[in-house]
Amino acid sequence: MPIVRAPSRASIATGRYPHQTGYWDNALAYDGQTPTWHRRIREQGHRVASVGKLHYQSGDNDNGFSEEVLPLHIVEGKGAVVALLRATP
Repeated sequence: MPIVRAPSRASIATGRYPHQTGYWDNALAYDGQTPTWHRRIREQGHRVASVGKLHYQSGDNDNGFSEEVLPLHIVEGKGAVVALLRATP
């Protein structure tokens, strides 16, 4: 399973640290709840498009874009829960 990097993508989009947004690990993907800088730009009347992988929860959420071109979101909106498990000796 690939690494999702959800906390860093949420931090870049919102301008906030993971402890401020609640997206702590790869099991929690950005779900559109915390406003993003691109949503604020869109609300000012500008067209904001994304191209390629976002690794957000879903395109059904308001991710702040006017258009998402070939977005790659997390499969079934579930983050990398398995990655949270650590092998024990």
